[in-house]
Amino acid sequence: MAHVFDNGNIRIEFASDGSLLSLGKSGDGGWNYVRPHCFWRLIISEGSSLEVEVVPQSGKVAITGTCEDFTLHYSDLHTIFGQPVDIQVTVSGRMQGEDLLLSLEVENHLPAGDMVRECHFPVLCLSEAAEQLSLHYSNAGGTVWSSVAEHKYRLTPGGPQYQSMDFVYERQIYRYPGLTAATNCFALASDNGGLYVGSHDLSFEYTEHVFELEKRQLFNLLMVKTPFLPSGGKRRYDGYVLSPYDGRWFKAADKYRAWAETWYEFKPIPERIRTMQGWQRLIMRTQYGENSYPFATLPQIYADGAAAGIDSLLMFGWHQGGHDCDYPEYIPARELGGKESMRENIRKFQELGGQVFLYANGNLIDKNSEFYLQGKGKKASVKDFLGNETSENWCFSGRGVANRTFGNRSFVTACPASREWLDKLKEYVDLAVEVGADGVFFDQVGAGARVCCDQSHGHPVPYFGVMNARRDLVAEMRRYAHSKKPGMSIGIEHTTDITAQHADYIHTCGGGNTVVNPGWEQRGEKPHIENDYRWFRYIFPEVILSNRNIRDNREIEMRVNRMLLLNLVSDVEVYRCQRTVASEPYYQQYLGAVNAFRYKHRALLYGARYRADSLQQNTNPEIDSESHIAPSGQIVVLATQSHLESATTRISVAGRQLQAHDFLGQGELLPDGSLRLSRHTVALLVFA
Repeated sequence: MAHVFDNGNIRIEFASDGSLLSLGKSGDGGWNYVRPHCFWRLIISEGSSLEVEVVPQSGKVAITGTCEDFTLHYSDLHTIFGQPVDIQVTVSGRMQGEDLLLSLEVENHLPAGDMVRECHFPVLCLSEAAEQLSLHYSNAGGTVWSSVAEHKYRLTPGGPQYQSMDFVYERQIYRYPGLTAATNCFALASDNGGLYVGSHDLSFEYTEHVFELEKRQLFNLLMVKTPFLPSGGKRRYDGYVLSPYDGRWFKAADKYRAWAETWYEFKPIPERIRTMQGWQRLIMRTQYGENSYPFATLPQIYADGAAAGIDSLLMFGWHQGGHDCDYPEYIPARELGGKESMRENIRKFQELGGQVFLYANGNLIDKNSEFYLQGKGKKASVKDFLGNETSENWCFSGRGVANRTFGNRSFVTACPASREWLDKLKEYVDLAVEVGADGVFFDQVGAGARVCCDQSHGHPVPYFGVMNARRDLVAEMRRYAHSKKPGMSIGIEHTTDITAQHADYIHTCGGGNTVVNPGWEQRGEKPHIENDYRWFRYIFPEVILSNRNIRDNREIEMRVNRMLLLNLVSDVEVYRCQRTVASEPYYQQYLGAVNAFRYKHRALLYGARYRADSLQQNTNPEIDSESHIAPSGQIVVLATQSHLESATTRISVAGRQLQAHDFLGQGELLPDGSLRLSRHTVALLVFA
C-alpha cells in the first residue's frame, strides 16, 4: 500500500516499507524526480567494525499524517547483514507552499561503545528524466553539470579508487561549510523547473553533499551528517528542504538566499575595497630563498600594476622564511630590506595611490617554527580521532628538481578554536598596523578546517562544528584590526558563506574561467566553464570575489572578459606570483583596457548587484550575457563572445527600454535593435 501526501503544490509517495516512491509537483503530468529507493541510510559502528550499513527496508515502519504533515517511524531495524540493531528513526515532514520541510531523528540504543556515525538523508535516487537535468552545486563558489546523465559515469572520488567500496558506491563528495561547498544546498535545473535540495541547519556542522553512483546503475543525490551518536543518545536534524520549483536555476538559489538573510551578517564594504579593480599577488621571497622583489621595488610594482588599472598589492612571502615557510613567524625579511624598508616603501606605494594587503596563513603551523618548537604550536594544533596531529606538506621549486621532490616543508594545521592560535594571529595584525599596511589577509581560512578532537581547546569532541570557530576567528580578527586601525580591510581565501560574512573580499580558489573543452577557439566552439562562480555570486552579490588562475597570455581576452561580465576583481598572479603583470605585456595592455572600460562606467558597475541571466532575454546562446542592478536601479547587461568572428543577438529586459550602450571592441547596435559582436568584443547595455 502506497502512502501519498499532497498539499496541491508538492506530491510525495512512500511504499509500505518506508522507502521513497515518487517526488514531484502536484498535478505535474506524472513528472517524478526519483526512482523507488530507500529515503535514508545509517552508518553505525559495531565493535571494531566502523562502517556497518542500516537501511529502512530492513525493519518496520509506521506512517501517519494528513495532506500536509506526515511522520514515518522506523523500528526493528537490521544491518544489511541481517543483524538486528536497537535504533529508532523518525522522519517528519511538513509542506509549506512548494517547500517540503523535513527532519530526521535518531535514537541509539545499541550496546555501550557502539555508535551511529553517519546519517544519510535525504537519499534521492534520480529518475531517468531527472538525470537529463543540469546540476548546480556550490563547489568553489559555483559549478554546473550540463546534465547528470553526462557526468554520472565520470565521478572523481579524490584519491585512489581502491580506497573506497566503489563496486557498491562510487562517490563525489563535497563538504559544507568550506571550499568544496560554499552553500548548504544544490539543485537540479532546466528551463522550466527543477528540484532544490537544501539543509537550512543553523548548527553549521559539517554536511557532506554526495553525488553517488550505486552499483554502476543508480544515481543518488544525498546529504550526510556525522553525529557520532553514542549509545543512549538522541539526535534530531531539522532544516532539510526539498522543493520542486518552476523557472530556472536562480529560483532555487533564491530559496537559499531567503534563508541566509535570517542569519548572515551583512556589513558595509570599505569604499576603497568596493571600488577596487583587483590586486597583483606577488611572492616577494620564495620558499627556496629567491628574492624576487625587495621592498625597494614597491614603487615599480605599483607602476606595473597601474598600467593595467590595478592599484593594489597582495604581498606574499614578505617574511624571513619566505612564502609557505616558518608560519607563523612573521618577521620582515632582512634580504628584502627589513622592517624599516618595508614600512618606508609601503608608504611610497600608498603615496602613488595604491594600497597594500599583507599576507598571513590562518591555518598552517610550520613544524620547524619557533612557535611549534616551543610547544605552543603543538598545543594549538588539530588532533584527529586517534589523537595524532593532522599535517600538510607544501613544496615549491625554482629551476631545480630536488627541492620540489624532497624539500617539503611540513606543517600541522591549527585549530581555530585554540586561544593560543588566535593570540598569535593578533601579533601578525599588530605588525601589519606597525608597517602601515592597508589590510590584512588570512590564507586558507574559508576552506574546511580539519575536525579536531583535542578537548583542551574547549570545543565538543569530535568537533564537526569547527567552521563555527573559523567564522569566529575571522570576526575576531576583523574586530581586532579595526580596534588597532579603523578602516583596515580584511580578506580571506576560499569561498564559503559563514566566513565570507566577516570579510571585505574573497580571494577565490577555482578560477572561474578554466575551460573543460580545450581547443575551443580553433574549432570555433563556445568555451565551456563548469566552475563558473555564478551560484554563489548570485546568492551573495554583496561579496567582493576575485577571479584566479590567469598566469600568462593564454586565452587572455576570453578570461578577462569573463571577469568583467561577472564584475569580479582581478587576481593578477603572473608566472604563479613570481613576476609583475609587466612581464606579460599583452595581458597588461588588455587588462588595462578592460579596467578603463569598467572605470568609465563605474557609476553603473561599482557596487552593482549581480543577477546572472535572470533579468534579460538573449536570443543567441552563442553569446554570453550577465545582468546587474546598478546602484541607481538601472539594469546593466554585459555581453560577449570569443569563438566566432561575428555573432548577432537581441537582448531585452522585460518592462525596460534600452537607454544607452557602449562597446569594448568592435560591436554594433543594428537598426532593428539587434546586437552584433565581433570576437572578444564586450557590449554594455543600460536599461531603464
